[in-house]
Amino acid sequence: MIFIINQFLFYLWKINTVKKLILFALASLSIISCRKDDDESQATIVGTWKIDKHITRYGNGSTVTDVLDDCEIKTNITFSNDGTVSSVGYFKSDESSTNCQIHNSKGTYDYQESNKTITLLLEEEGVTTAEVENLTSNHLTLVAMQHDFDGDGTDDKLIRIFKK
Repeated sequence: MIFIINQFLFYLWKINTVKKLILFALASLSIISCRKDDDESQATIVGTWKIDKHITRYGNGSTVTDVLDDCEIKTNITFSNDGTVSSVGYFKSDESSTNCQIHNSKGTYDYQESNKTITLLLEEEGVTTAEVENLTSNHLTLVAMQHDFDGDGTDDKLIRIFKK
């Protein structure tokens, strides 16, 4: 009889242990998913962003991703809390050049989160508005320009993807 009671108690303990493990696993998953949500909700445009990709998205649906050279990959833009912006663009003056040319820009910006646009007022370039297609804590995708680059009568989009 004692053997049966011990077996029954062991069985209850085993069930409770399994329940505790399942509860722990569910709690862990909910904490992990909350962290991701919190991370995304804290996404801010403020900070220094380095260029990652240049993409042309054509009106016919096709896309072309440009390969950034060793100069272009250094390009960055910094959005500050006070509404100022500065960028450093790196480029080669021609295909055969080995030296990077640098173009500095500075000015102000206005990010409208509600309609996902950012307007830059740069001292030398004037006003530029871009669509913020995607913003997370470490990725920023800007639709920098819309123009019919291929002459087919449909606007194409120049897309710039940045990483923090």
